[in-house]
Parts: sequence; structure tokens; C-alpha cells
Amino acid sequence: MRAVLPCLAAASLLSAAPVGAQTPMRKVELMSGDSLASFPWTSLAADPRGDGLKARLPDAKEFFYTIDAKADLVWFKVVIWDAVPEDWFGISVAFDSDDKPDNGMTWWGTNKTKFDRIACAFLFKADDHWQGYAGVGDSESIGRGNMTNLTTDVRVAVDRGQRALAIGVPRAALGAATTIRALATVGSMVANNDDVPNEGMVTVKLKP
Repeated sequence: MRAVLPCLAAASLLSAAPVGAQTPMRKVELMSGDSLASFPWTSLAADPRGDGLKARLPDAKEFFYTIDAKADLVWFKVVIWDAVPEDWFGISVAFDSDDKPDNGMTWWGTNKTKFDRIACAFLFKADDHWQGYAGVGDSESIGRGNMTNLTTDVRVAVDRGQRALAIGVPRAALGAATTIRALATVGSMVANNDDVPNEGMVTVKLKP
């Protein structure tokens, strides 16, 4: 499991990249979903049940975001239809951060929009901790096999009661624009499974 890369598309990219450019694995401390309960979440998109690539992998239900101004983090959350797996999961959020929808890399899920940056967390449970890949990368670096060149300073939370996965992204890692567009996907440690929305991206306002 430790040699497997975070998603099938990334695996093909990384296999051709120099070792120094590949995404490093690291320990990641998960936050409790309760720590995010007080934030005012905004729903961005809903997704039907049963439209993922693999029935046994997490299936997206709804995509949300909120802003933690005190910590200067933008949180993205995906609620899934069934329980969060006990020992592994994957969540990623792709962004059009420069208001140029025709540039960047084509998303490798069923949604074929283009993106400039990705925030990702592809994790599995070890003996007494979680580890894997977590951070933010730009499309140029991702094309060379590094998913987290912009920062590894992301937060990851799991709310098993709400069946939700969440990733907190430093505001600075999203660029200078006050409005960006995004899509999310959930899956396993090794494969993306279900995009939300299924086509295009949704608007995220980073300022009121």
C-alpha cells in the first residue's frame, strides 16, 4: 500500500517523474468533525447516489465550503452517501483560480473541466496514526508528479456522524482572486471515484 500513489491518473504521472519530484508521504493528524461544527457552511453542489465509478468506494452526496477567518483557512467538505471507511479515504478539490477556464490541466475524473490547482488528502491508517499524501499543488507541478508543491500545510477532518470528509486550505494557496471555481471528488487512497458536480465547476466566494 505504501508504494501506491494517490490516484490512478497521478500514478501514471509520477511513474515518469524523477524521484525528487514525486509527492512525499507523511503522517497527518486528523481533526474531529466536531471542531468544524460551528462554522456556517455553504452548499455548493449536490450529487445523486450511485453515480461513482466503483460501488464499494465513497460516493459523493453534497459539496460545501466555509471560511475560517481566524486561521486563514478555506474549508471544503464532501458529505458522502454511506459511512466513511475506517482505514482509508481520499478527498481532493480542483480549482480554477485564475478565471481562465481554458488553461491548466484537464481533470482526470468523469468531469472533464480544466484546473490550475488541487488540494488533496489521500490517507490510510497505520498502527497509531494516519499517513499518505496531503497538500496543494499547481497543474504544472502535478504534471511532473508532485501533488503538493505549493504547500503541505493543509488540515484534514473526518466527521463520521455526518459521513463527511473535509480539507482546510490556506487562503494564500488559492491565489489572489476573491472568487474562484471548484469541483470536488472522493474515493480511496489509490483512486478517485465520484465528482461533485459532475460537469463544470461551482463558484466559491473567498470574500463576502
